[in-house]
Amino acid sequence: MNPMLGAGRTIIALAQLSVLLFTTPRALFVQVGDDTLGSKCDAYPGFISAFCLGLPLPWATALVGLGLLIVASGFAPRYTAILHAWLSLSFTSVATLPDGGDVIAQGYTFLLIPVLLGDRRTWHWQKPSTSPRLAGVTWAGLWTLRLQMAFIYFDSSVSKFSVDAWHQGTAIYYVTRMEYFGSAGTFNALFHAVTAIPALALALSWGTMIAELTLAASCSYPDHALRCWPGF
Repeated sequence: MNPMLGAGRTIIALAQLSVLLFTTPRALFVQVGDDTLGSKCDAYPGFISAFCLGLPLPWATALVGLGLLIVASGFAPRYTAILHAWLSLSFTSVATLPDGGDVIAQGYTFLLIPVLLGDRRTWHWQKPSTSPRLAGVTWAGLWTLRLQMAFIYFDSSVSKFSVDAWHQGTAIYYVTRMEYFGSAGTFNALFHAVTAIPALALALSWGTMIAELTLAASCSYPDHALRCWPGF
């Protein structure tokens, strides 16, 4: 098993933790009509969420954050893989507006359970050590993850070709100038200057689609020079 898999787990856990650290619970769990945190906790799969244990919301958030820190540390991957999957489901099942990255992370963490089921290491930073009896399960899990990532990148790239702004090469120009998702702060002027050059805006837009197709292809071949991140 590629040791980069551990780094991938850590990055995902830290990314999820950053959502909790830099977003207030009130913003993550907003009532929309009759849809509240309480109503989601009464339904499946919300009732198994860490946010539905009856703890005050700040305490539940701290509990999930602590769990993600343990996962990010790399400790006992065989067992923290299950913990990570539960924490991912805990958030996506009750959050008001989980984005695509949250949903992908949830699926990814669940697929990591069979991959790491036979992992005998104390830390995922150590040299890989998989139980021979579970080698087949690990192999199947890794290939399932590869195919999932390949499909995500392929679908993301191909769907862009039907959007005028992407195939015309102007998408990045408009994205950097969007009110809520555009560039801002220190590098705002630089991004605006670069994307104002037609050739560069075209290269960035088409380069994004080509890069996604390349990643999709690399996920499908285990010995490809461009390995499918994060680490299979």
